[in-house]
Amino acid sequence: MANPDIIEKAFREAVNQKRKSGFSFILAVYQALDEFLAREIENSNVVLACKKGCSFCCYQLVCCTEMGIDEMVRFVRKMPKARRRSLQKRLKNFAKRWQEYYQKNRVALIANPYRPILDWERKPCPFLNERGGFCDVYPVRIIDCRTASSLVPCNKGGKGERFRFPCENWANSMILEEQQKMEGMMGVTPIHHWLLVKRFFPKGPR
Repeated sequence: MANPDIIEKAFREAVNQKRKSGFSFILAVYQALDEFLAREIENSNVVLACKKGCSFCCYQLVCCTEMGIDEMVRFVRKMPKARRRSLQKRLKNFAKRWQEYYQKNRVALIANPYRPILDWERKPCPFLNERGGFCDVYPVRIIDCRTASSLVPCNKGGKGERFRFPCENWANSMILEEQQKMEGMMGVTPIHHWLLVKRFFPKGPR
């Protein structure tokens, strides 16, 4: 059985090599993760229940690092005009709803910063295309979405059984470590809040 420390070292080296090839740090991690994960699935007896078209895990408050959201901004800006405008319209509505929610509950949120997790439970991610049942930024989806695999089918009555391969934990750790180097902190921020401060819109979200 291969030494996990050796494999993790190989994973980190794969990320470094992709950065030297011109990928941004976050895309380098995503690319390495996709490759290592494909091998893990092929060589293990683990059978994931996740299938194309399932969006159960997209109905919750999703949080990410600034690096993750910046990559999504770049992706949205490169979208075909018609598709981009449709997405921006939806994002503006979510940004407005989040701003109203935050202003209304400002005092309560100071007392309980985790309250939004419950308040936004089973509400769609801003990037979920509910009509088509897919993520509009799937190629650059954040690390939490990439590692939201389950061993049992999810349903409306409850959550699935989350499972992570070692390489998914390494990828998550590398992203948090890099963020700490850049910003001195390892936390994440709700995507809804990022919509208010990042330039997804030519003239701001309002």
